Amino acid sequence: MNARRVGFSIGFLVMTTAPLAFAGDTAAAQVLFSQGRKLMNERKFSDACPKLEESENLDPGMGTLYNLGDCYEHLGRTASAWAAFDEVATAAKDASEVMRAQDARARASKLLPLLSHLTIDASAVKMLPSLKITRDGSNVGAPEWSVSIPVDPGERTIAASATGKKNWITKIKIAPHDNQIVAIPILEDEPVDVTAPPPQNVHEEPKNDGKTQRTLGLVVAGVGVAALATGVVLTLISKGEESKSNEGDCDAITNVCKTANGVSERSTAQLEGNLATVGILGGLVLAGSGIVLWATAPKAHAAPAVGKWNVVPDVAFDPRGASFGLRGHW
Repeated sequence: MNARRVGFSIGFLVMTTAPLAFAGDTAAAQVLFSQGRKLMNERKFSDACPKLEESENLDPGMGTLYNLGDCYEHLGRTASAWAAFDEVATAAKDASEVMRAQDARARASKLLPLLSHLTIDASAVKMLPSLKITRDGSNVGAPEWSVSIPVDPGERTIAASATGKKNWITKIKIAPHDNQIVAIPILEDEPVDVTAPPPQNVHEEPKNDGKTQRTLGLVVAGVGVAALATGVVLTLISKGEESKSNEGDCDAITNVCKTANGVSERSTAQLEGNLATVGILGGLVLAGSGIVLWATAPKAHAAPAVGKWNVVPDVAFDPRGASFGLRGHW
């Protein structure tokens, strides 16, 4: 009676392995499932497993996952097979499929003592910011650190990385029914790039050799000398006109002229005198400014001497006339 019941259970599971799919690409999933089952019957498990994996991805189902666990077990991938059977047992129990749940649980329990385990010890680096640990390219979250996790036998790749640190990677071989611990060491610092940055293309100001300023100073001083000379000439002419008017019809003390000719001569003398005064004063200012420009011009091939010269013309006026000078420090 018990033998017939077990045989019925196995037959029922085989008959119901083709899943009823209601979402995803059901047609492709069914074709892949059929091909995977055919390859398993031919004992070509390395070819069958990828077919069943893709079928499960397209349209998940308990029947596909059960067959995938069976395929994994034949390949020696004990951890993957155990996980598949355990998931089927849980799903079948939730769906009240008692016989399927019992069979899947029995398959999982049979594999449990054969599992290989891997523990990743991250205690030396767990405080690093942005720490990332991977196992065979898949992320290993912090809850898995220092926990014994079932893994398939074979070569496993463990890697760790963090900001400002050199990447660390190692490969280990997990044997059947093995238990290994991989301790991630303190990560080395990334080398600091001390290479000087390339020089920037900064526009250089043209060097001031003072030539233009000295030339301008000479020109201004020359104009000032010319104006000064003109003022002197006009002064002489004004004095001559004034003397001439004094000898004729004008009084030198009261400036009163008796005739129109005398008034004209005295007016001409005064106008020329005023022009002479303007020429002399302007000439002095221009000549002094020219001297200052020439004296404060920077020397050729040398930077301007900031603060060395500070000279300005000083012109003063009073009722008796005008005065010119230079003041400053050097």
